Amino acid sequence: MKSKKSIKLLLTLAFFLSILILNISTSHALVTYSFESPTFDDVNGVYTTSDKVTGFFTVANPFAANLALGNVSSSLVDYSFTDGHQILTFDTPGIYENFFQIGTDATGNINDWSIYLTDALGGGGCGSANNCIVISDIYVSARKLPFDWGYVRYELGETSWTSSAAVPEPATMLLLGSGLVGAFIRRRCKA
Repeated sequence: MKSKKSIKLLLTLAFFLSILILNISTSHALVTYSFESPTFDDVNGVYTTSDKVTGFFTVANPFAANLALGNVSSSLVDYSFTDGHQILTFDTPGIYENFFQIGTDATGNINDWSIYLTDALGGGGCGSANNCIVISDIYVSARKLPFDWGYVRYELGETSWTSSAAVPEPATMLLLGSGLVGAFIRRRCKA
């Protein structure tokens, strides 16, 4: 009689564990890339030589190694860049990603970039009708209407991106479910 109960209990356990395993979704680790430019060396208006561009962008997965410079706009989960006088963010209405191109080296680190964010006033380039922030691998520029701007040119390799990945959540449902099944089995065995 006890062996029938044990078999039934093992089948129940196997059923619950298989349901839990099938319901586990793949977790992705968001990766955030951060940037800080040197301070501006050519300025006008509100900009000073102590201003610089800082910011970050987040993607759902790290970039592959040896990625040729290309558009990654569709991979963006979030971004925010500031020059100290304006902030251009992912979820601000009217901000356009004219370019958001990234390239990587053999280890997947960003080694080539061209990011061009602008507001809707002109809907296009970084001219006299637009607020904008432009970040490339050899210069950074920012414009704030009406005639304010900051600019710095630097040597290739003088700036870089740092990355940080969020730790993916463990399979919580599997842990919880296996704990509950274990408690159930222990209780049944005592009875």
